Amino acid sequence: MNPTIEVERRVCMDCQGPFVLSLTEVAWFKSAGFELPRRCLKCRRARRVQREKQRDEEKAKVEKP
Repeated sequence: MNPTIEVERRVCMDCQGPFVLSLTEVAWFKSAGFELPRRCLKCRRARRVQREKQRDEEKAKVEKP
């Protein structure tokens, strides 16, 4: 990692592993009006997949006659 690039170091609330956000990422989240992530990328992706699976299951229940 280039030591001249400033980053924000964080700890994932799910896996407790460390992760890093670059200043570019921090600026993007803030400019989009989002809070900074509290989960690492791996846990964010896993959570997204889980939510999509739940949505699909709920949708299937509603569509059954």
